[in-house]
Amino acid sequence: MAAKAKAAGLNIDYFPTSFVARDGLIWYVDYECNDNAMSRSWRRSKMFNHKIVDLPRIAIIGKEGLCTKEKNVVQDLWQQANSNFSDIADLGMKNADGSFVGFWGAMSDETMSFMPWTDDFSRGLYLAGIEVYEDTPVPDGWVKWVMPARKYIVTDVAPESYRETFRNVINCLIPELGMKLAGAVCDFTEPATGQNKLFFPVE
Repeated sequence: MAAKAKAAGLNIDYFPTSFVARDGLIWYVDYECNDNAMSRSWRRSKMFNHKIVDLPRIAIIGKEGLCTKEKNVVQDLWQQANSNFSDIADLGMKNADGSFVGFWGAMSDETMSFMPWTDDFSRGLYLAGIEVYEDTPVPDGWVKWVMPARKYIVTDVAPESYRETFRNVINCLIPELGMKLAGAVCDFTEPATGQNKLFFPVE
């Protein structure tokens, strides 16, 4: 089948459930050939392992900077935060096992309204830091944000597919769930596993 498809110039999807055994033959089913509810659901389930959560206000202490299309300072901010982590290590919120709750790459528009970045999601404020209690004092040289309580779509993300995942969730998954983006997307790293995630505020 693979050889015949290639010879015919067809690029088929080798996902296991695309193949059905019946009457002694193996049949290939293209779930994406029609723009119907089944194909949309199928695309979504293949592309995204996501969940929807409601989170309370989240306080973060970190290093802040402005990203633009011409200069993305995210890496620089994380280098600053990591180099001076001893300043805030004792302030981080922790789980019962002593591990940190999480490291956030929080984002906001320039008005600090926590709305989406502008200029095609390339311009906005970024805070590279650690989750803390809301009343935690801020050391000199650091900045604290308190993000509002929100509903989020949460997806795992890998560095090599960050942009693709970001765009696909905004352009495909959120509309298909009947929702809309309600704020700036945030990066999150789970310290216990090292897993990177994206948090999309929705309503």
